[in-house]
Amino acid sequence: EILFLPTSNHPNEIIVSWNFESPTNMLDWVGLYRIEEKNPLYYLSYQQIKSTTCSLIIFKLKYESIIQYSTNYTFIFRYYDGITGSLRATSPQFCIFSHARLVVHELSINGQLSLKKQHSTKSCFGKIYCGNFSYRTLTIDRINNDEEFVWKNLKFLFPVDCSKDLTIEILKEEHLRKNKILGVATIPFLDLINSAQNRNLVNYTCHLRKHIIQEEDTKIHSLKETCHSSNIACLTLTIQIIVENIINKQENLLLSSNNNILTNSLMTSMNNEEKEKILVVRKNITSDKNANTIMAFKKNTDNQIDYYNGTKKFLLINNSQSSSISSGVSSLSESSTSSSKSSTDIISNLPKGFEARIDKVGRIFYIDHINKKTTWTLPNNYETKPFIDINNRKLHTNDLFMCTRRTTVNSSSTNLQPALTFLQRSDFLNILQTNTTALERYNSSSYLKHMITRIRKKDNEDEKNDMYYYEKFSKNKELINFVNLFADKTQPLPSDWTTINIPTKFYINHKTKQTTAIDPRLPVEIKKRPRSEEYKKVNNVDASLTKIYENINEIKELVKEHYPQLSDRMCKKLNLISKVGETALLRFANDLDIITAISLYEEKKNERNNQYNKIESEIDLDFKEKVNYFYSTLSRNGYGTGPTKIKLLLRRFFLVEDSFTKILSIDNTQLRKSQLNIIFEDEDGLDYGGPSRELFFLLSRDLFNPYYGLFEYSNPNVYTVTIARNSKKVKNYLKWFELCGRVLGLALIHRCLIDTFFPKPFYKLLLNTGYVIEDLKDMDIEYYNSLKWISENNINDIEFTFTATTTINGKNIDIDLLPDGNNLYVTEYNKDQYINLLLKHRIERNIEEQIKALKRGLYDIIDSNYLRVFSPSQLSLLLSGSMDIDLEDWRENTEYKGGYFDSHVVINWFWNVVYNLTNAERLKLLKFVTGTSSIPFEGFKGLRGSNGGLKKFTIEKWGESNSLPRAHTCFNRLDLPLYKDQQIIKNKLLLAINESDSYAIE
Repeated sequence: EILFLPTSNHPNEIIVSWNFESPTNMLDWVGLYRIEEKNPLYYLSYQQIKSTTCSLIIFKLKYESIIQYSTNYTFIFRYYDGITGSLRATSPQFCIFSHARLVVHELSINGQLSLKKQHSTKSCFGKIYCGNFSYRTLTIDRINNDEEFVWKNLKFLFPVDCSKDLTIEILKEEHLRKNKILGVATIPFLDLINSAQNRNLVNYTCHLRKHIIQEEDTKIHSLKETCHSSNIACLTLTIQIIVENIINKQENLLLSSNNNILTNSLMTSMNNEEKEKILVVRKNITSDKNANTIMAFKKNTDNQIDYYNGTKKFLLINNSQSSSISSGVSSLSESSTSSSKSSTDIISNLPKGFEARIDKVGRIFYIDHINKKTTWTLPNNYETKPFIDINNRKLHTNDLFMCTRRTTVNSSSTNLQPALTFLQRSDFLNILQTNTTALERYNSSSYLKHMITRIRKKDNEDEKNDMYYYEKFSKNKELINFVNLFADKTQPLPSDWTTINIPTKFYINHKTKQTTAIDPRLPVEIKKRPRSEEYKKVNNVDASLTKIYENINEIKELVKEHYPQLSDRMCKKLNLISKVGETALLRFANDLDIITAISLYEEKKNERNNQYNKIESEIDLDFKEKVNYFYSTLSRNGYGTGPTKIKLLLRRFFLVEDSFTKILSIDNTQLRKSQLNIIFEDEDGLDYGGPSRELFFLLSRDLFNPYYGLFEYSNPNVYTVTIARNSKKVKNYLKWFELCGRVLGLALIHRCLIDTFFPKPFYKLLLNTGYVIEDLKDMDIEYYNSLKWISENNINDIEFTFTATTTINGKNIDIDLLPDGNNLYVTEYNKDQYINLLLKHRIERNIEEQIKALKRGLYDIIDSNYLRVFSPSQLSLLLSGSMDIDLEDWRENTEYKGGYFDSHVVINWFWNVVYNLTNAERLKLLKFVTGTSSIPFEGFKGLRGSNGGLKKFTIEKWGESNSLPRAHTCFNRLDLPLYKDQQIIKNKLLLAINESDSYAIE
């Protein structure tokens, strides 16, 4: 076992070195671990092997980072292979103690001391001191010089400091002259530590040296001390090293629980004049950061006693008026101003009805006013409190933030919950990135990372495990200062909270009667519900592991650009990640180089996203104005708002055929002006908007499906459809395309979304706008590249003509793009015209008739001039909406009825289920409640109800706990019973959205 103890020269750090005598791998690393820690990622500190040759690694370990809750920890160094992660070597285990005390239990001297023979009584006492801390023993009288001087049950405590010495003086007590020093022994603390390393009682023996005092003047005594090497006696100390930290409240009990040992020792060793001038006062003292010292007494030249506890000093002096004070106890302030108070004011911790007084010879006695008795012993509530409790010992750093003015109740989750909730927020790392000061501290302290990692590691099965690590680290000063950086100082304190400064700032919760150093104004309340971790990984592309692997080359380029001097080292680690994969990335999770590299990549992405979002916000504002103008124009012209209603009775299993027959049979003017009333056969639902939305959703899904032959996929890799070139084979294909046009027009008028997306050229067809080369990028990449090359290069030397090659019945045929195009050559002057003709030919060839029929059906319902206000992308949003579900937007735009509210336990269970659903299941849920799986361009706040007005997604309490959820699609309302747990909600909800497909009236 190796002891590392604090010294005054380096009180805050320990230096440990590893010397490698054999070649190493520069990717290997050495980590410092607690002996019980098995996970290699949970190191306290680590060092990278930066050379392949023999090298020396130096660890500078900070006490504040290592010692937190126990005074001794057993540690070990482990050497890991950087590529395979295997353990290559371990160091011997060693212990580090935050504080140590040296206890002197017994002092004995065996040998001849130079006492003068003329004195019949030989009175001697011992004095042991180290720095400002000193003790003296009782005076012992002996007649025979052969007897041994022995002082037992001393229990003198000294703070251990390896840089200092313990000095023992043996003095002869003189009544009329100054006490004479008979011998001196000086013992280095390091020797005592080595001899008492097992922390049991041991005897340490040394020699007492002679101490000579020469008097040069009878009036003025100049003391000149010279120590001779001759030994006069053998001195034995019975000592013990205690490595527990002494809690402040227990330190205060030292005098009371050991008054027979300490106080009587002190009083007995003083002369009568000194005794009369001393009044011993016990007082609760709040220790400060250096309270690793035990109470000690020091006699000074003014016949005062200096009382030391930590670094605070209290003077205990004579008060001549003490006899007239009823309590018989004097209390002195730190400024040495005496004042008379009752003992109950001074000794606030005595039991009710007890009073402490001091008699004329300085002895403390206690008065029991209730039983009318006096006693020399301390009342029971003090006697039952042990001075040293090894099992319940805490470091002094734990007590720095405890308010001594208020009794603190046992730890509970209530007072810890705000900070714990904040640290366990799913978006905590995003919040950390926005706080520069906190981010610097986080990156500079490996132990702070370790604490936060342990606290954030949730245990869904046992909440006590979540609280364990928080309670373990909650009093750590570094963690408290870090968490307080996130507090909003501009906001007032919550109700029932106040603050005090004594001198450290504390926050008092008067409701729970608890104190804490953590500012309660933390952002623990999340108005916008964060996504669950699983959903975040799916949707947060930049942060996904796959994207990091795919963009390794881009990350390396950024590293070379911003950190050229470190690029070689950083690129080697990035190459290792690209080869090994997730294992290597987890290995470098806390590596500063990798964190810096990924941060560069994310900053670059954020810059692009910010520019994109800025443009999008401007576009959105313009788009909303266009939409408002479009529908206000339709309303003024009577579109869809006429007094008449068109009732369409449709069969679900023959929806396309029934729609073809009935919609095409109605006059276009009547379709344009009238309201729709959709009824599904054998169903009792009333159309207040829900059945209409479902009609367009289901009809568009079938009508534009490539399976029916009217449309085909525009690209095998893109799920958009365009008019099929072989659609002429479908019977009455022109009528079918006219129906498609009418369906699109009716969907626009009645603000119903369709379940189909088209490529950009298709929307340009509807808007009668020209094509550009970029329109082909998602349809035909090879054709796009050819036209791109023509537009960017000189083609005068290439004999292109105004013709295009097409395949008809398996034969390649050249078609003129212009009259006599076979004889017109393409030059730099006319190549733009050539490109435009090729674009039109590629997009519209063999489907000209179908395009005309579709436009005819659309323009029969909506005037083409009304549509020209939109761009192709805006028309796409207006028709099809969006399939990307923003869960935060969804929850924020949800209303509750029937007793439900946002923080209701059933509502929290419901949203937890939604967060864990797949995107396809979420779309099914949306269709189940609203009648469509598409989301309006405004987001969830754009959902509409029965009268065409805005109607938010609504959840209402309804039914018994054994009922299934039900939906009112006209009102976007979900009736959710009061289920007993989250799993029942999930099972019932999935059953409802997957199995229900019809309407009914209750």
